[in-house]
Amino acid sequence: MLKKIKFYSIAAVTALFIIGCGGGDSGEKGSLQMISKSTKAVKIDDLRELTADTDFERVKTSNLRSSVESFEKDQNDELNGDKICQTGSMDISTQKNRQKIVFDANNCYDGYTTIDGSAEIEIYTGESGGFAEVLSDLSIKDDYFSLIIKKGSNIKLAVKNDEIKLSADFDTVVNDEIVSARDLLIIASESENGGSFYIASGEMSIGEYYFKVDPSFDPAETPIVIGKDGSVGGSIHLLDGAGHKIEISATSSGEMVVKVDENGDGTFSENETLTQKFDTAI
Repeated sequence: MLKKIKFYSIAAVTALFIIGCGGGDSGEKGSLQMISKSTKAVKIDDLRELTADTDFERVKTSNLRSSVESFEKDQNDELNGDKICQTGSMDISTQKNRQKIVFDANNCYDGYTTIDGSAEIEIYTGESGGFAEVLSDLSIKDDYFSLIIKKGSNIKLAVKNDEIKLSADFDTVVNDEIVSARDLLIIASESENGGSFYIASGEMSIGEYYFKVDPSFDPAETPIVIGKDGSVGGSIHLLDGAGHKIEISATSSGEMVVKVDENGDGTFSENETLTQKFDTAI
């Protein structure tokens, strides 16, 4: 169960970069911390160092499906009174009329790791979309991982025909790394041949770096397109904290190409380009 809590908490954040979405204001937005608008410029060498020791694990649809099925089984076990923790304690309650989930873990060992933390989250899902909002600071910490999501952080999903809009405002701390977003809007679409998405607007900070959508490009003209045959194409255009241009492209040869205008001259040279192989199989 505890692995599933972490899985869905992380998924709520990482989904912002994978699928599309759309908006609305949160009543708790005022409680969010101001996003850090660092003026630090992105460097290709920093990206090389970051990705050098990174294990890009392929996540297959079957893996996600089995996680969901396991999560549902854990919920049923809890309803039947099965003990979650071998040692320590964890209390979970669900208010179905408001779809609110509350949990509180204290030194709970589930056979995999020991976890401490608490959360209060309100969730709504329906045919036209849904939302999730953190009502009090969500805090999870175990032997290997820590996550804090600040009160007022929210994700909203709107579905109309084949278009999906996902909007988000959030403040998180993942293993002491601050990740925040403001007015982030991702738009995705599906067809019988595959799907596509693009970041329509918004700003983010990841650690000491700040990014925003480059207003000089129309992101709808170069969406990331993923075909059912495994083909990939498209690009994302951003600005870093120094106002330098960043271009992230996916290619049909299974590569991600990142270009950074480090010196701000408006062009990308060979030493301002990083190419990273990735696996598109699902």
